[in-house]
Amino acid sequence: MQKEFGPGGDLVVFEGNGAARVLTNNGFGNPCANGVRNVEVLNNRIYFATSSWCNLSDRAGFEIYEYRRALDDAER
Repeated sequence: MQKEFGPGGDLVVFEGNGAARVLTNNGFGNPCANGVRNVEVLNNRIYFATSSWCNLSDRAGFEIYEYRRALDDAER
């Protein structure tokens, strides 16, 4: 059953033949996030950049999040 719409963006990861995993279903806690727009690896760290539709607020523009495997593992 599909969950109801929630604000923010979703990020789903597919690894090999395993089941899909949700890394975020709420825009990393920002309800204004439109979803992930860029992914970069710098110094062996993964970063996600989101865009925002809240152009007139203090959360406008974009945000950058660093992926931390330990936090991901804690959610499983």
